[in-house]
Amino acid sequence: MRTTLIALCAAACAAIPTQAAAIGFTSLTTIYVGAGVQDTTGAGANTATVIACANVSGVATTVRILLLDTTGAVADSLVEGLAHGAHLTAATRGVATIAGELVLDSGAITGGVVNIEATQSGVFCTAALMDAVSAVATGVALHLVRVNAHPGTVE
Repeated sequence: MRTTLIALCAAACAAIPTQAAAIGFTSLTTIYVGAGVQDTTGAGANTATVIACANVSGVATTVRILLLDTTGAVADSLVEGLAHGAHLTAATRGVATIAGELVLDSGAITGGVVNIEATQSGVFCTAALMDAVSAVATGVALHLVRVNAHPGTVE
């Protein structure tokens, strides 16, 4: 009876999921890539790309957001330190409905690519095309593809 109880307890403990530890990279490593980056300029133009990232790795990390134009040339980049539990929001220009975003000075860009790098795997990001001038937050989500996944996650 006692052996059976110990075996059941051991099996139950083995079945309890454990929290996956973040992977620390030795340098900035690509964690997301996304296509469809836009920033329209000129009269009546109002589309901006907004990227938001949160760090849940347990330690401070560095995040780099790299924008490429349709030829693959660097349109702009941004490198920021990000404490555990903190987030950052960056946009290709100021967006009326977002306060405190970091502005990437990409200029006009259509059909570009965003490459997001970090020094920890526990950074999660999203991106969207937003109406930069509207008082109502409207936009279209951009699909980011996860590269170098965080252990235990499926995106």
